[in-house]
Amino acid sequence: MNSLKPIILAALFVFATGVQAKSAPILPPGAPALPDVPPPELTVDVTDEPAIVSERNGDLLQEKFIRRGKVYLIKVTPDKGKPYYMADEEGNGQFVRKDELDPNMWKPTWLTKPQ
Repeated sequence: MNSLKPIILAALFVFATGVQAKSAPILPPGAPALPDVPPPELTVDVTDEPAIVSERNGDLLQEKFIRRGKVYLIKVTPDKGKPYYMADEEGNGQFVRKDELDPNMWKPTWLTKPQ
């Protein structure tokens, strides 16, 4: 029986803490019940936040710069050779190669217009 004592105590502990976690909050006597509060609405347009997604395609590493759900710039880094950029200057999905570009300074004009 002594060998079962730790197992029984552990089971009681798990049961007691599980019941306590699922129970309603303890309120002082006579206090009104807490209302159900809906989660706050998001006020930030997360689709306008820029993102960078990296993908490996054979011997090329491609870093896609995405904003408003569209890829506007791709940095292509070959395993051997110099990196270059593919830029969508008009927002039409047609990319133009640029050998020199600072992605932190360059933004296409179609992204600066309000949606």
